Amino acid sequence: MASNTKSIDFELSSSQYAYIADGDQTGLDITGDISVEAWVNFEQKPKTVVNEFTIMSKYNNGLNQRSYNFFFDANNKLNFVYTDDGTYSGHATRAVSDVAAMDDGDLGNWVYFAATADVSAKDIKIYRNGALIDSTKDQDNATSINNGTAKFIVGAYENNTTFQSFFDGKIDEAIAWNVVRTGTEIGESYNSGDGKIYIGNESGMVAYHRFEDNALDTTSNDNDLTLVNSPSYSSDVPFVGATTTSTTTTSTSSSTSSSTTTTSTSSSTTTTSTSSSSSTTTTSTSTTSSTTTTSTSTTTTSTSTTTTSTSSSTSSSTSTTTTSTSSSTSSSTTTTSTSSSTSTSSTTTSTSSSSSTTTTSTSSSTSTSTTTTSTSTTTTTTLDPTSGGLAFGAYLETNDYREATGATSANFANPTNAITSNDSYATFTGETGNIVFTDFGDFDIPAGCTIKNIIVELEGYRTGEASIRAYLLSFSWDDGSTYAVGGTESEWTWSNVLTSDTTHEYTVGAEDFDHTFVPNDFQDGNLAIKVTTSTNETIAWFIDNIKVKVQYEVVEESVSWQTWVTTGEIIGDADWGKLAIDITENGYSKVYDYGDATERTYTLERNKYGAGQGTATLQIRGQAALFTADAGTPVWSEYTVPITESWRYIQVREIKT
Repeated sequence: MASNTKSIDFELSSSQYAYIADGDQTGLDITGDISVEAWVNFEQKPKTVVNEFTIMSKYNNGLNQRSYNFFFDANNKLNFVYTDDGTYSGHATRAVSDVAAMDDGDLGNWVYFAATADVSAKDIKIYRNGALIDSTKDQDNATSINNGTAKFIVGAYENNTTFQSFFDGKIDEAIAWNVVRTGTEIGESYNSGDGKIYIGNESGMVAYHRFEDNALDTTSNDNDLTLVNSPSYSSDVPFVGATTTSTTTTSTSSSTSSSTTTTSTSSSTTTTSTSSSSSTTTTSTSTTSSTTTTSTSTTTTSTSTTTTSTSSSTSSSTSTTTTSTSSSTSSSTTTTSTSSSTSTSSTTTSTSSSSSTTTTSTSSSTSTSTTTTSTSTTTTTTLDPTSGGLAFGAYLETNDYREATGATSANFANPTNAITSNDSYATFTGETGNIVFTDFGDFDIPAGCTIKNIIVELEGYRTGEASIRAYLLSFSWDDGSTYAVGGTESEWTWSNVLTSDTTHEYTVGAEDFDHTFVPNDFQDGNLAIKVTTSTNETIAWFIDNIKVKVQYEVVEESVSWQTWVTTGEIIGDADWGKLAIDITENGYSKVYDYGDATERTYTLERNKYGAGQGTATLQIRGQAALFTADAGTPVWSEYTVPITESWRYIQVREIKT
């Protein structure tokens, strides 16, 4: 079977990418349903260089030949967009992840991203590591995809006759489909991080670039890419794939006495190894036949913060010996198959299988004895617990929008008109002016929470053209005495000439400010927001309303395993201990009440220390209505990444399957 040994490495500084011209491609002029996917490894964040990073595109921005584009914007948010006629305004459908789809922890690590679009229904879904992530459509117009002339590109997109938005990092296993891939299929591609290598003839697959020291298309469409500015191939890959096995057979025959011994040793460190041990002996005898079979299996079970896991390892050895004697001689054949496997992986099942068959027939006056012994041993390491069990209940909370009740300006006329959305405007005509909004009220953020994002909704419009037409938002935590600017992310653009109100919602990450915001900064009277216009020509600005809300992280105390109900065993420290469970066993928490069914993002973390192997499957469930801890519903779902749900009651468990 195929294996994965190489990826392609693009350097932003060298403007590297790979493409195929529209006239040379087959099947990439997708006009209906579409799915795209790839493994990526970032060298830096798009936000760091204030640049979009393109994964895959058929999109010429300057010549109005836009078809589809899969990219990260300068806020680290994942986007998928398509247009129906090549233009954008009024002819595009675009979904943007609600929060950054990558962060510092992803730098230098492989992450799997995918997007699917039911084009006629304008339904776009975005996935990270096999899990659906929340996204919002900011364009919702196109019900078909433009059959344009843009090049198909991995690592950039076109702008007139030049290229832009170059990817900085590695890309592997890039696939385009002309069907809507299901969530299950996306999960199979991710395969719990182990990936999946396709054949290339799967239904709906129109391009599959594996970058195995080349940019060839694995499908029969032959959409082979041309490399520009010499991107290199790297041995750093997201997964390895399958390997092969070999078999050796030895046959020994003697007219007097023969002895054959076969020893097979197998070692597994990460993935599941499955095999069986089989021994068959056929001896021609006439008098007495005696057969002894011994099978021994030893398993040492490991323990961890969450669970004890036995790694899945079964060893395979096959030995066949045939001895034929036709005289009064004694023939003895012994076959020993020994398999030893040491695993530090996070898989679960240990299996040993052996079979022995002896066939005796009469040929002459001879006595034959056959003994077969099969031994399999699986040993795993032990991981001790930390003083914390499971850190359960870290989640993101977003309060309601707050409106200002005060506004002042030295430039804008009637600044208080912008306090309420009522088509009465604070107005300014010129290049640079500002208006300060104050008195937003108390945001009711609990002490100790971490501020994650500040979300601003600005309503208004502008008239006139200018090559620079933006506004800068600055935030004060001391009622306007000092302002913090979130770098370029807080500079947002009204990119089109407008004649009536348009609402713009933008999110700025708290980590990007030159001030560390704390809950007290959002108490009544502390927050002030300054809106500054920025143009290089005189144009008119009309601001109708501004709103702001804050997204913050709530982290609850760690939950001891001692509080869990379990079919396994709680061992170790009396206060915390560790949860040890074996096959079919599980441990589950109490049902937690979060007070209401407000939409939240839930993050689960296992607390552990030291080196060792992984644990059993972590699962989560919840709903708005109360349920008991041992109820059959709601259904359990495997937890892999933070999830966003409108649950009031939630529960988690570890299960060993």
